[in-house]
Amino acid sequence: MPVKLATQVFSRCMAEGIQFYREQGLHSFVGSEKTQEFTLFLNDLFDALNRRFPAEEIPRNSRDLTILKNGLHWLDSWERELESGAITKDQFLTKNTCEGLRVTLQSTIDLCDNLLRCHNTNMS
Repeated sequence: MPVKLATQVFSRCMAEGIQFYREQGLHSFVGSEKTQEFTLFLNDLFDALNRRFPAEEIPRNSRDLTILKNGLHWLDSWERELESGAITKDQFLTKNTCEGLRVTLQSTIDLCDNLLRCHNTNMS
């Protein structure tokens, strides 16, 4: 499946659909608030990471950098819940997925910070 299609599952429209059906009282959507929140979170992460053209720069103190940094904190917090026993292994990512997401977020943040700091550029 192409990545573009796979990421559409984690879209704002999907989150709105979850909310719509929950508000309609469909039994399958009772308690789906966290799923909706997770869907919006991943949508924002994908948007922050998605760049197609040089004109789509990431300026200093951008919303996208904040989203990436918040994503890293969120991942760390979620992993601490697993380590403390607050959630089960089935309620978390696989080890490889967690590590891959962490590396992607941290390396993107570090690259952006380096380009902005050392090369005095807005990455355009």
